Amino acid sequence: MKKYLFVLLMALFAAGPAWADNVNGPGNLDWDSPLTWGSGTVPGIGTNIWYNVGDDNQTTIYVRDGVDAVCNHLYFSNGTHVNEEVVVYEGGTLTIDNYSWLGRWGNETGNNYNHDLKIFGGEVTINNAAGETYGLRAPEPDKGGSYGNDLIIDGGSLEILNGGGMIFGNDAKSLKEALDVVISSISVTNGYIDTEGPIYCEEGNGSISVNYGYIKSGGRFTFDDQETNSPATVDVTYGLLQGSPVEFSGNGASAVNLNSGYIVSEGELLTTNYGSSSANLNGGMLWSKGGMDLLNSSQNSFSIDEGFMVVDALTEAQELILGSCVAEGYISASDGVSDVYFVEYPETSAGAEDGFHAVSVVEPSFALPDTVEDGQTGVSIDGSLTWQTGREIGAASTDGSLITASYDTANPDITNHTLYLSESFEMLAACEPNDASTGEVDTGIVQGTFPASTTSYSLDGAVERDKTYYWRVDETLSTGEIIPGKIYSFETEKSFPSFVEGEELEDVWVDAGTDVDFTVSVDSISPETYQWYKDGAELTGETSATLSLPAVTLADEAVYMCEVTNAAGTVSQEAMLTVKRQVLDLPFDGSLAELASGYDAFVSGNEGETGSASYDTGKIGQAYDFQRVDTAGDPNNAQFVYNGLELADSNDLNFYKYGYTINYWVKADSVVPYEQDVTGTWQTIFGKEWRFDGEGEGSGRFGFVNQIYSYELFHLRRDTSASISAGIDDLYDNWHMVTFVFDGDPFADDPEDPQSEPVKHAYTYIDGELVGTDTEPADEYTETHPIPFVLGQEIHLNSNDEFDRNYTSQFFGALDEFEAWNYPMSKQEIAQMYVDIEGGNICTDPLEYDFDDDCKVGLSDLAVFAADWMRCNLVPLCE
Repeated sequence: MKKYLFVLLMALFAAGPAWADNVNGPGNLDWDSPLTWGSGTVPGIGTNIWYNVGDDNQTTIYVRDGVDAVCNHLYFSNGTHVNEEVVVYEGGTLTIDNYSWLGRWGNETGNNYNHDLKIFGGEVTINNAAGETYGLRAPEPDKGGSYGNDLIIDGGSLEILNGGGMIFGNDAKSLKEALDVVISSISVTNGYIDTEGPIYCEEGNGSISVNYGYIKSGGRFTFDDQETNSPATVDVTYGLLQGSPVEFSGNGASAVNLNSGYIVSEGELLTTNYGSSSANLNGGMLWSKGGMDLLNSSQNSFSIDEGFMVVDALTEAQELILGSCVAEGYISASDGVSDVYFVEYPETSAGAEDGFHAVSVVEPSFALPDTVEDGQTGVSIDGSLTWQTGREIGAASTDGSLITASYDTANPDITNHTLYLSESFEMLAACEPNDASTGEVDTGIVQGTFPASTTSYSLDGAVERDKTYYWRVDETLSTGEIIPGKIYSFETEKSFPSFVEGEELEDVWVDAGTDVDFTVSVDSISPETYQWYKDGAELTGETSATLSLPAVTLADEAVYMCEVTNAAGTVSQEAMLTVKRQVLDLPFDGSLAELASGYDAFVSGNEGETGSASYDTGKIGQAYDFQRVDTAGDPNNAQFVYNGLELADSNDLNFYKYGYTINYWVKADSVVPYEQDVTGTWQTIFGKEWRFDGEGEGSGRFGFVNQIYSYELFHLRRDTSASISAGIDDLYDNWHMVTFVFDGDPFADDPEDPQSEPVKHAYTYIDGELVGTDTEPADEYTETHPIPFVLGQEIHLNSNDEFDRNYTSQFFGALDEFEAWNYPMSKQEIAQMYVDIEGGNICTDPLEYDFDDDCKVGLSDLAVFAADWMRCNLVPLCE
């Protein structure tokens, strides 16, 4: 055991990252200079970097133009260290394979601070390879005591992949209260941060600043001070903050200043739970796409100047709370005088807009989509975008009561429309409003300004096929105030034919004589043609969307493909037709004949160790007896021979990437001649496994093998490492029926989870009952390998010459009724095979209302249910 543990540890060491490297500081250092690093070599992708200079002087590492810096982890400070930063310039890249932290341990004396990551035009990517919740931590969560850690982006980008997010500040509360300093900041100017996971900014006096850029969280975006009474401040100017959802002050305080641009919550916008929050809408749009939860509404303060609050999918209860916040002054005009609009926009008659609510001081006359609905697909590239001019709302209610917008009259105070169109939602949201004439702006957005009488825009030449576009129309009032538009999307027409989702070709297993139709369903913007193929060969005359195969026979078994062609090109789709049949049948009744396909068995083994066929009493008739015999008759100098089997000409026997079932009866011997206990040795019952133990090309394992070890049965699929094991208490000296099923037609592992990926499934049954399952990736399968199907032993190849064999892992015991089929059998079929021989009953699936566990729902179950009918344990009373 110690030997194996040592080997395992050595393997892990060899595969793991390099030893940590330290920084030779202080001073200005270059990442690509070996002198920067304690090891004397530039870090690689496996290097953990500990940035612990231990000096109050500034230490800066530069990633300059043309430098592609990489490391495994980047740790800024692990204790009493200060003033450390990495700067990434335009043309430089920094890739961190796992997570990074800006500061870790410290204490209340303030000895761990100012650890900065600055991106000045460069690109930083955190791969987050291990799938951590946080790819960037400032400081490391639950360590505390580190502050003043800043992330600054000016013209650059930070991306965090593999579900990773960011957290700024956690469990450093006592230090924050004692020092009352800026704990950390995130600043983005003309750049972006894009994370696949959540972003938490939980710092007293912490700040987030976005100017002409965006910060996008793939998860929750939270900013508060964690109860330090020093608000976390958010400032957005011509920028975008986006989260799923956005949360103001989950536990502490936050101050949000939206000067222009957008704050977008993809789910329900959450406001303070236990603390307090304030939002100053000086311009732009605070937009929730999933309702608004105003917890502890009296602790929320929304001050509105020229900004707008827009809420989609507001529930009736939320509408009442939002209305009361307006009426009671928790949402108020910044000048303290103006009335506040609270407006409901119902769904438009054409259905282009689903409806929303708006709160503002400026009359909320939003431009609305007309002929192109939000999310519409198949939009013609030479069509037009049309919109409705913002509606006339009239005066705001003096008491803040709800106004329902009418679509009858356009607002006469609207002087012009400004259209924004982009392939990027983020860039469009962060674009500065501009009344310039049609042209390109730095963000890549095509824009045009039109008089109020013009409400359409030609897409001809502005968009391309096969893309998603985002658009908005801002309205300009005669007062000069701008009403930002909601952002809508559409998909242009597809150029190539596209197969209709949910109607794809599917693999089929059918009985001989069944009529089979394969039909493809496609969308195409130009006339399409069809051509069918069988195993790659063109089928003459089969040029329609449906291929009909009447009364199929074994000759029809093949992979069928349909090519669909239009003016843009060709796409294809394929499916396998399998004629269900038995492919192996070895009853072993005094013979090695295989009755289904002619793969007769013969005794095979290592030279000088091959015995003779032997039979014993079987489960049905006779069984094959795998044994070893001492030809010398001397226990002190035994010369054993074995009688393992091989199926003749079975190198090309295909076990069947689309599914199969293997079933047999087995009785393993616990003791072999000379009273040797073999329960602790690996024994192979059957296999079709390419196991080449040499080196170089072709080495490794492929195919599958079925083995026993101790009191467990294993079925291993070598290509994909899928395996199933099942414990059998009375495995030895007793008959058991064993069934292995592989379903190669992928389906979702959890059909109720829409995010569940399709996978292939494997199952093991003992005595007709399911005992184990496993899955493997949908795009992997066991290929046919030029190796024979063997019984009672395993073949190792010692070179690329397939005849240079070594037979090992021999099985000792009896095998009977060995059968295989080229399709996956059902639970019911497998249970029936067992009870046909053994009798009795098998419950294949539990029933929801089977209270007495007899695998059927009947009067006895009704009696159990009725026994508790009308009972009540409510306190104080039941009605």
